Amino acid sequence: MNGILLMVILSALAVGVVPAQAQTIVKLDAALDALIAADAKLVIISKDFVEADGPATEGPVWIKQESSPDGGYFVFTDSRRTQLTRWSPGTGLAQAHDLKKMLGALDPERSPSSGLAVDPQGRIVFCSSARHAVVRIEKDGKATILAETYNGKQLNNPNDVTIAANGTIFFTDNSRDETGQMPPTVYRIKDGKLTAVVSGLTSPNGITLSPDGKVLYVNDIRPRKVYRYDVGSDDSVSNGKLFIDMSARTEPGSNDGMRTDEKGNLYDSGPSGVWIISPEGKHLGTITTPDRVSNLSFGGADGKTLFMTGRSSVMSIRVKTGVAHP
Repeated sequence: MNGILLMVILSALAVGVVPAQAQTIVKLDAALDALIAADAKLVIISKDFVEADGPATEGPVWIKQESSPDGGYFVFTDSRRTQLTRWSPGTGLAQAHDLKKMLGALDPERSPSSGLAVDPQGRIVFCSSARHAVVRIEKDGKATILAETYNGKQLNNPNDVTIAANGTIFFTDNSRDETGQMPPTVYRIKDGKLTAVVSGLTSPNGITLSPDGKVLYVNDIRPRKVYRYDVGSDDSVSNGKLFIDMSARTEPGSNDGMRTDEKGNLYDSGPSGVWIISPEGKHLGTITTPDRVSNLSFGGADGKTLFMTGRSSVMSIRVKTGVAHP
């Protein structure tokens, strides 16, 4: 081996740097130690998904169920099977909802569902690009369309959704329609009324709220930038600022889906896997993954399992600070 190369490798090992392909956790700041163990192991729940022109799995959410030995179950979008799939350690994979049966005719060129959220009543709300709508699944399994038009025009590509503690819904519609009249927009559903609250982004995608509901985060996926906005007591959205810029990175992966933990740290899919970012916008470290991450959510009985969907797989990893009430 070349002597200079050997010296570089030994120097790297001396300061704890290991080649990225050998790592699961890449630590960039000491604050990461309080959030995830350095030796946390990534678990592949399933690789039985078929990737086509987009992620095979999306979503996801944890559904709390007191009667379950697992404390609940994890639900995610299974695009190729046109269904929402459920999983728990005790029961494995099973169909949760047949989206063709639920929604009827769907645009075959679009995803039947992408981002999911759970409202204060425990009902799943999801974005359906193929139905051009935001949909709520009632307790009896029937679908209620919450939004499908704005100012008389059809929504184009509802993508991801987050719900405040008071039930207010925020969602992204991330592409311009064929007429050019419906630009990429972030919308709010409040008291049954649909309102555009953020415009001017290239392709708004992932969306989430801070634990106190006072900050709204939005991924602008094409330029690989993340923005933050102040949320008022009346659910108004204002004061948009660049939060973090991933555009200089060249590794596979994009800022697609994201969630905040109980301390306000942002877990965002990005280059190499999942970026963990402090509330101040500092990149603390990355959970590297073998599959491009499309979305993620905290769950498990204690709220400290991070579930990740990808282009062809579903994964999980244990963390130290998830969510207080999954």
